[in-house]
Amino acid sequence: NDRWIPIETRIDTILVKDNPPLILTSYHTHRGPIVNRIEPAARPSERLLSMRWVAGEPTLEVRAMLNLNRAQNWKDFRKALKEFAAPAQNFLYADAQGNIGYVTGGRIPKRPMRQLNSPYPGWTDQYDWTGYVPFEENPSAYNPPEGYIATANNKIVDDQYPYYVSNNWEPPWRITRIVELLSREGSRTLEDHQRIQLDLLSPQARTLVPVILKAHEGVETAKGDVRTALNYFRNWDFQMREDNVAASVFEAFLVQAVRNTFADELGPSLSSLYDTLASKPLTAITELLLKDSSVWFDDVRTEEVETKKDVIIRSLLDAIEMLKQTPGGELREWRWGEIHTVEFGHVFGENSLLRGLFNVGPYPVGGSHATVWKGDFRVRKPFVNHLGPSMRLIADLADANNTRIVVPPGQSGHLYHRDYDNQIPLWRNGAYKQQPMDRDVVERMKHHLLILQPAAE
Repeated sequence: NDRWIPIETRIDTILVKDNPPLILTSYHTHRGPIVNRIEPAARPSERLLSMRWVAGEPTLEVRAMLNLNRAQNWKDFRKALKEFAAPAQNFLYADAQGNIGYVTGGRIPKRPMRQLNSPYPGWTDQYDWTGYVPFEENPSAYNPPEGYIATANNKIVDDQYPYYVSNNWEPPWRITRIVELLSREGSRTLEDHQRIQLDLLSPQARTLVPVILKAHEGVETAKGDVRTALNYFRNWDFQMREDNVAASVFEAFLVQAVRNTFADELGPSLSSLYDTLASKPLTAITELLLKDSSVWFDDVRTEEVETKKDVIIRSLLDAIEMLKQTPGGELREWRWGEIHTVEFGHVFGENSLLRGLFNVGPYPVGGSHATVWKGDFRVRKPFVNHLGPSMRLIADLADANNTRIVVPPGQSGHLYHRDYDNQIPLWRNGAYKQQPMDRDVVERMKHHLLILQPAAE
């Protein structure tokens, strides 16, 4: 607003054993820190980028979590979450009286306009936050008529909600399938919920495969391996199981469709960066393929104007060639679990010399970014499952001692401890451990006791 505001310089010293201290200098505006140097690949720029974040201000999450654990009812639950600021979370509630509820825990900034996908001008206060949304207006639900509440990081508000929350929602596939399963008639047992958590059907594949098949109708190149791949699609139940060949072809098709659609416009550098964004490219290409046409389908490097059909046909051919480079080579050997694997990493495993000692895996695994049993991978590093269920929990409110849980790879972070990786077989096979809640039951079932006490003065 045509006036200068001083930048604050902060100097932090980090002590490093057997080495000189590390001196870090950071610069802060009235909104927050200047972050140009956070991304190593960022190009130098004369224009500085500052960032305001809810968690950059004093918050009370520890007290909120303590009070959450002491909550006796829905009122206490909401009161505790009033002090939870960041990072915003979906909090679910259930009690032994049969009540269920949902609250968005976190401060939601009041913005003067809907969020853009690019930085705001920092030389005016026109775009500054004007406070926070009152907690009472955060998205919430209590005993909805459906009889269930489901969330999968999907969009939780419609466009009528008066405040901007996010433009970075997960795609609708997982929540679509969860609601399908929860909406079925009949009671809900622990086993029913177990089957839901382990579900491998991909609504994305169910929606997109007919589009792929239609594009190949009457196409001369639809023979040989292409014809075989199309037949796999025709006979597929859209389950992303480890032993499924169609799953491999479908995911390889998506990877190639992303590259064949976006790489020409983005160029090598930006395309490579875009391909690291987890499921975002796979979501974007799915949305485009469900449209009749898009300017993105044209390859700007050629004189012809390519169409959606051209991209689909080329991408399936490229997917087949891609899979031929995998072990086995022949199409019938392209089982999903052979190429889609998960490795449980330890912080020391980031060192290549220690990786084989501390990391556990890789293991074959089913699922995809579109299944309830999530099996995300990055387009830049296809089929390496980097994001999935880090815990499964089914709480039995009728009998708390019957609660079930599995926490891979294990409860201990100590390499040679018996609990370091003993839950991986349970996790992979869809099994659970009993998680008792009553102290006397815990005492009877324990196999190890760790006592922490203050040092003697």
